[in-house]
Amino acid sequence: MNENNQTLIDEIKDKLDQSCEQIEPRVRSRLTQMRYQALDSIIDKAAHKQTYWLPISAFATAGLFAIVIFLNNPMKPSPGEAVTYVALADDMEILYSNDALELYEDVEFYQWLEDNEASI
Repeated sequence: MNENNQTLIDEIKDKLDQSCEQIEPRVRSRLTQMRYQALDSIIDKAAHKQTYWLPISAFATAGLFAIVIFLNNPMKPSPGEAVTYVALADDMEILYSNDALELYEDVEFYQWLEDNEASI
């Protein structure tokens, strides 16, 4: 059956080739020009589709990059750093206060006294 199909295809191709040769040269030229115009329009549409997705993909990539940076923010303190910030805030409070620095020399004693005040 495959040989029959191939034979039929060859016969059809020969008939079409013969009919094309019988077309006037002016008409054949015009058909060739129209075929090239159709092929050019297909190529232009394909090029337009490729450039159409470029801005969208660039925007999506930039958005994804921003989300990753936001979620992995290097400026976000870890739990250990939060304690350090509190300690720095306490130190800054001491430095900017008008209290005498001698009170802070025995700060461990005052903390012990506060913790053990209920037992005294």
